[in-house]
Amino acid sequence: MNERVKELAWQSIFEYPASQSWVFNDAELTAFVEDIINESINVMTQHDYHGEWLGEKIKEHFGIPFESKMKNKIDYSTNFMGPINHEWITTNGSDWAAGRIDIGGTDDPYGSELRLPPMKGDDWSRFSEWLWTFQTDEVWTLEQIVEEYEKTNPKIRWFKNERKD
Repeated sequence: MNERVKELAWQSIFEYPASQSWVFNDAELTAFVEDIINESINVMTQHDYHGEWLGEKIKEHFGIPFESKMKNKIDYSTNFMGPINHEWITTNGSDWAAGRIDIGGTDDPYGSELRLPPMKGDDWSRFSEWLWTFQTDEVWTLEQIVEEYEKTNPKIRWFKNERKD
């Protein structure tokens, strides 16, 4: 058993005396701790594309072997960045959202991104929710992602600049 796991086990016994009624041998305690860590990593991975990388670091800290469960799947999430310019909102209205798509699961530990042009706010919300569960085997273009999305969802209403500057 990793020394840090032993320290935490003893600390929990002394801080929570009621837990003394639980008796674990080293193998059982190690398995229990690994289960908690694995479950935590699963939660992080589902909600943040950096989750697997963080999970690897946590397991390394506790001396637990790491095996990727992502199977090199590419995942996507929206990142809201505007429009926040007052003049743009005055001219076009406030019911718009724009930003980028963050792409995780690539060889780059920071991921990559795609520009996401302005669309209606409720389309942004629906697209963002759908994107959380969307994964591919290789990085897709924005056009491919939108085409797949619109197979089962309403068409995205994109901003069209019709002004003649």
